[in-house]
Amino acid sequence: MRVGFYDPYLSILGGGEKYLLTMLETAVRDGHEVTLMSPAPTDAASWRRLGVEVAPDEFRWKAVNQLSVTPATHGLDLFVALHNFLPPVSFAARSVAVIQFPFRAVGSGRPLRRLGEVVRLRSYDTWVVYSRFVERHMRERLRVEDAVVIAPPVDVEVDVPVGKARSVVAVGRFFPAEDQNNKKHGVMIDAWRRLAADGWTLHLAGGAHADPGTEAYVAGLRAQASGVAVEFHPNASPDRLEALYGDAALFWHAAGHGETRPERQEHFGITTVEAMAHGCVPVVAAVGGQPEIVTDGVDGYLWGSVDELVERTRSLIGDPARAEELRAAAVRSARRFAKDEFVRRVRADVLRTS
Repeated sequence: MRVGFYDPYLSILGGGEKYLLTMLETAVRDGHEVTLMSPAPTDAASWRRLGVEVAPDEFRWKAVNQLSVTPATHGLDLFVALHNFLPPVSFAARSVAVIQFPFRAVGSGRPLRRLGEVVRLRSYDTWVVYSRFVERHMRERLRVEDAVVIAPPVDVEVDVPVGKARSVVAVGRFFPAEDQNNKKHGVMIDAWRRLAADGWTLHLAGGAHADPGTEAYVAGLRAQASGVAVEFHPNASPDRLEALYGDAALFWHAAGHGETRPERQEHFGITTVEAMAHGCVPVVAAVGGQPEIVTDGVDGYLWGSVDELVERTRSLIGDPARAEELRAAAVRSARRFAKDEFVRRVRADVLRTS
C-alpha cells in the first residue's frame, strides 16, 4: 500500500510528531511504501528521542507546502495528515486526518472560505483525535460526529524505584503566561508556598526557548519561588528527566486551571502518564483530558481549586500507606497507554490491516 504522511510542524519534534511518526514507523514495519511530506526535511536519527526507530532509507521524503501537498496525494492508497484545524484537500483513495485540537470553527468568514472548508472536510474519510475531550470539541467546532479516539503512545515500560524521595515533580514546557499553552507554573508555586511541606521539594522541569518572553517568564517564576523549596530544570536532559520522575513521590499538573477556553486546557496529558508509569502519584487539574487518565481516588487525585490541590497533597504526604496504594494503581493504569496498544489501534483504525 502506498501511504503518505503529512506534518506541517515537523521542524518541532513534540507530542504531535511522536504521534504521527509512530504511525509512520508502524506503516514501515508492516511493509508499506511510505512517503513523509513536510515543508522542511528532518533527521530521522533525531526521532530516537521520541522512541521512533526508522532508518532514512526506509521511507521517502517529499518537500511540500500547504498548496503543493494536495497534488502530491494523487495516487496514494492512504494519506494521513496532522493538523490543528482542517488539513489540505486530499485526493488519496482513503484519507485520515489527525487533529490535535480544532483551534478554529468551520462556517465563519466569507462564502468562498466556507466552501473551501466544506471541500476539505469531505475529502477525509476518518478523523482521529487524542481524547474524548478533543472529540467533543470536534463535534462542536468542525461538525465531525464520528471521530476515532486513539490515545497517544507513551513510554510506560520503565523500572519503578523501590523507594521515593520527598519530592514532587511537574513537567511542562515553560510557555509565557499569555501563551495559550501556558502550564500554570505560577499556580503551582503559590500552592507549594501554602503547603509548606517541611523537607519536601517541588521540581519544575520542561523545555524553554531562548527568547526574551520565555526568559522573562522563567525569571519571574524564580522570583515568585524565592524562599521556598522549588528547583527549576529548564531543558532538562532525558536522563535528568528520568531521574526526576524516578525520585518523585508525587506529580503535579495545573495546565488549564481557571481557563474557560478549551484550547487553553490540556488536550490529553502525556507527562501525567509518564509520571504514573514511574510510580508518581498524580495530583492533577480536573480539566481537559486529565480525567480520562486519572480516576479520582483510584490511581491518583483530581483537583478543582488550589485549596484542593494543597489539601490532597498534604493528605498523601501524611499517609504513606495510602500514597503507596495509589502509586501501585497508577503504574498499572499507565499501561493502558503503552506503544503496543497504540500500534494495535493504528493498524485497526488507520492502516486497516488488522
